Amino acid sequence: MDVGTVEERVEFLNNVMEVAVAIELEVAAVYDLFAETFAASEELSLFWRLYAETERYHAATIRIHQTAFVQPEIMATAMEEEFPTEFGETREFLAKIRALREGFVETPPSLEQAFEAAKFLESDAAEVHGRTQFFKIYPQFHNLFLTLVEEDLGHRKMLVEAQERFAFDITA
Repeated sequence: MDVGTVEERVEFLNNVMEVAVAIELEVAAVYDLFAETFAASEELSLFWRLYAETERYHAATIRIHQTAFVQPEIMATAMEEEFPTEFGETREFLAKIRALREGFVETPPSLEQAFEAAKFLESDAAEVHGRTQFFKIYPQFHNLFLTLVEEDLGHRKMLVEAQERFAFDITA
């Protein structure tokens, strides 16, 4: 992609950030659905609600960075070279998450399916954040996305541990 005008750079980065926010909010919606599905277990329902909150926190963090740094006056001097980013696969991932959620609305998941889906979402989300190359151009985004990758990988580890713990508490 050609660097283009400052306005084109701002529009491009805003589009990337909007998709990143949408991914976080869609994952939160999946976890909210799991909280409803397993409402019979107060502890398990709370577990999923808290996971949903962490995804909403990620979305808010991205928004704060977007508001602070995707500004024409900043972008005018931030990039001297071409954007190395295509974000089609990020949009594809968003579509996968929506399809997964819609499938679970029609057919609620078993507990094992919910944990497997969450582990997929957390590991794939980490990959998407890691592949989003535009942050290399602007260091504030680099730090944000590295933090989100670390958190997603940490979430996956916690999901494995929780799956073992909750497997004994509920049969779904």
